[in-house]
Amino acid sequence: MDEMNSRTYVKEWQKTIRLSANTLRERMKSNKIVNLLRIKNVLKRDEEERILKISNERERTTELLLALFNLDFNPIPQLKIALIKTGQSEVLQYLVQQKDETEEADILKSYYGRCFIHLQDDTYVSAKEFQGQIQSLNGKLDKDEWILHLGGGIQITVSSKFPTVDFRQFWKPDESEKALPTKKGISLNRFKWERLCDVMDLIREFVPEIDLAHMCLKTHTDQLELESCKECNPFDQPKDNEDPQYNVCKEDMTDIIETVQIDGIA
Repeated sequence: MDEMNSRTYVKEWQKTIRLSANTLRERMKSNKIVNLLRIKNVLKRDEEERILKISNERERTTELLLALFNLDFNPIPQLKIALIKTGQSEVLQYLVQQKDETEEADILKSYYGRCFIHLQDDTYVSAKEFQGQIQSLNGKLDKDEWILHLGGGIQITVSSKFPTVDFRQFWKPDESEKALPTKKGISLNRFKWERLCDVMDLIREFVPEIDLAHMCLKTHTDQLELESCKECNPFDQPKDNEDPQYNVCKEDMTDIIETVQIDGIA
């Protein structure tokens, strides 16, 4: 691994590999990972054959990490997916990053452009749609907190007090001027949030139709239609006009939380 340490200039993802190398050599099983990385064109066939010829597990992992370190592009997202596919998701926590940024900034960086979240039926929300808002969060975090409405009263909260991403079902009492959080929700720390995003990237490989999904907010033709939508504007609807579909959305949120907990993310 001397080549990793000898370079005077390295990219951020190369720093991640270098910082994590010792632990990964001890804990990562590289045999199946090498094949998956070759299928995804991260490694060439001759590199795969050369690495797999090494019988010692530690030396084989060392050679794999060195090959990844010398690439011209960032292989870490595909490495994470390969770890999940081979049942080594517990190793993800050892892919550490430089601590030049705060926990809040790390969360927001991992949020950007990576995660699709299912709301109901064929409706998904993509973090890419909020690129401008997310990039401007730093100042807002210093003041109080930042809230993003996903739909149907489900909101994401990022607070300066707690380095977490909080998914929560909100409701609005008759006497209240603003929506209030309920107990239905889940709070993810930095590692759990990144792991959820990695899993969503994995899901997109098997369900490519997600890329064709549209946000409910962007499907309305005028302001009147937007204001009457129970997904985009759930708290200002007439109570005598309850829509069963809105209740289904609440149940979907509970299913999402239970699924995340069962999978060991929570």
